[in-house]
Amino acid sequence: MDNSAVVYSSNQLKLANDAMLIYWLVVMHVGCEVYNLGTGKGTLVLEMVAAFEKVSGKKIPLVLTGQRPRDAEIVYAATAKAEKELKWKAKYGIEEMCRDLWNWASKNPYGYAGSRHYSK
Repeated sequence: MDNSAVVYSSNQLKLANDAMLIYWLVVMHVGCEVYNLGTGKGTLVLEMVAAFEKVSGKKIPLVLTGQRPRDAEIVYAATAKAEKELKWKAKYGIEEMCRDLWNWASKNPYGYAGSRHYSK
């Protein structure tokens, strides 16, 4: 371990492959339930940086410092409820998430504000 913080990103899934799950949750399910969708594993900050550098081909400048007061050492989502009740498990990891983010950001340099689908 490199002593960098462990972070979790709920973007570690591709909702396009889970359209039926989302349909069931939104349309068919009555009431409100909370599910953590992701891998259930944390990612070190330096692992995230390395994955993003790999998929983007860009070097990310870093300044390494000590841990800030009150920073959580480990943060990740517990996914057991989604696995049990929805029979859902993440198929993709951090590298795929970074790749998809980079592809989207490269095609949308102004974010949603530059999209023809965006309106204020």
